[in-house]
Amino acid sequence: MSYRFSRVWGRGSAIVGLGLIGIAFVLAVSAVLIGLEDTERFPIDVRATAALIVMLAGLILGGTMIVAGQLICVLVDQRDLLHGILARLPVKGDPGPSDPIAAAIGGKPAPDGVTIRSGPRLEHDA
Repeated sequence: MSYRFSRVWGRGSAIVGLGLIGIAFVLAVSAVLIGLEDTERFPIDVRATAALIVMLAGLILGGTMIVAGQLICVLVDQRDLLHGILARLPVKGDPGPSDPIAAAIGGKPAPDGVTIRSGPRLEHDA
């Protein structure tokens, strides 16, 4: 199982969080700098306070989504790494096609019939 949906969901959540922060920044700048008819009736200090509130809300919501997305990606990556480790762990009584432990200790049989499952090769093993 590749957990493709979870990985895409995590990346999408991080991207949406960045978008929220960007939208909040644009809205805050437009509230202060752009003199629309609706905003001109408020003094600059009220508009600046509103811009600050919008920026903080964007940072809080966007930052939360970014962190949640990154956590999902980390958990999926960790699951893949643990699956690779599990594939390399010795399994008691598992008859494998070859006995690498016996070969490593000079042809003697492995203790208690322990063999090692062959797992996927990692990049640093090559």
